[in-house]
Amino acid sequence: MEIVVNGKNLSCSDGMTIQDLLLKLELVPNAILVEHNTEFVQRSTYPTTVLSEGDSLELIEFVGGG
Repeated sequence: MEIVVNGKNLSCSDGMTIQDLLLKLELVPNAILVEHNTEFVQRSTYPTTVLSEGDSLELIEFVGGG
C-alpha cells in the first residue's frame, strides 16, 4: 500500500500501525509527534492506529539542544 510521509510517497505493508512505521523508519516513537490525515495522534495510540492506502502523515521530531 502507498502512503505519504512528509510529502513523499512510501510503500508499506497492509495492517501497518503508526508505531510499526516509526520503527521501520528507525525513529524513536517517544521523540516523534505524528499528524495523521491532518489530525494529531496521541502517542498512546501509535501501536493501535492502523494506516490505510493514501493516508498522509507528517512526522515531527523533537530535537534537544543547549
